[in-house]
Amino acid sequence: LNTKISDFYVDILVDNKIIVEYNGGGHRLKVFFGKETDESFDEKEKNRIEHLNNLGYKVFVVNNKKNLKPDFKSLKESFSIYI
Repeated sequence: LNTKISDFYVDILVDNKIIVEYNGGGHRLKVFFGKETDESFDEKEKNRIEHLNNLGYKVFVVNNKKNLKPDFKSLKESFSIYI
């Protein structure tokens, strides 16, 4: 968990080339509190994923705005073709 790759920390690094980013309800707090615009936040997220892809990583993003417990069985099935 929270592994540093280049200038970024990633949530979960699997098999050295697969990244799982888990975006819970607090992921966009800077936008929520008016510290950053939606557009700026989205552009930074896009650039971050592109940078990681260019380094050879496959990035999967799991969005869970309600902070519900992730269904790991479903996640495993979704990613099984890549692992």
